[in-house]
Amino acid sequence: MNRLILTVGLGFVVVATACAADVTPNIDEGTMEMRLHGSLDTDTPLDYDYQIGGAFGLFVMDGVEVGVGANARGNDLTTHFELGAFAEYVFDMDSSVRPVVFVGAYYAGVEVDDDYYNKADETDFDTAVGKAGAGVLYFLRDSVAVELSGVYSFAADDLYVDQDGNLEDSNFTTVLGLRFYWD
Repeated sequence: MNRLILTVGLGFVVVATACAADVTPNIDEGTMEMRLHGSLDTDTPLDYDYQIGGAFGLFVMDGVEVGVGANARGNDLTTHFELGAFAEYVFDMDSSVRPVVFVGAYYAGVEVDDDYYNKADETDFDTAVGKAGAGVLYFLRDSVAVELSGVYSFAADDLYVDQDGNLEDSNFTTVLGLRFYWD
């Protein structure tokens, strides 16, 4: 399912770029951003694996953003909530399409289903999660962008369910989002 989201998202960016009016937003120091993002993967040994989140950021320099974010992630066996901080760099390509790279550090509260306890060390625990990724923003207007990103998450404990139904300490997710900018 991640491949499908990635393919559809990249196709959208290519078509939208070819058809769009020339939007070249200025993301200067002092610009604020609010974002909503998520993913849904149905190609797992579980019925589903979802992630939904939001963030608020401030550009402290042209193209350099710092902010705070929260995410909820879950499936039939695990649920976890994350709260943390991130830093992002938006490349100024002088066009409506902008590449981004980012890193983040999060606190996660994790709950593992009791029936799955034999594969987990604990059923409720806290852990640290690091994230790194890259993506592309497509600006629909100067103040609104669509995001398609790949996010690699790595945790201090096993909290992600792999394709075999085992818990792991890392995961790759394709995320689709919407971002809003204002001064």
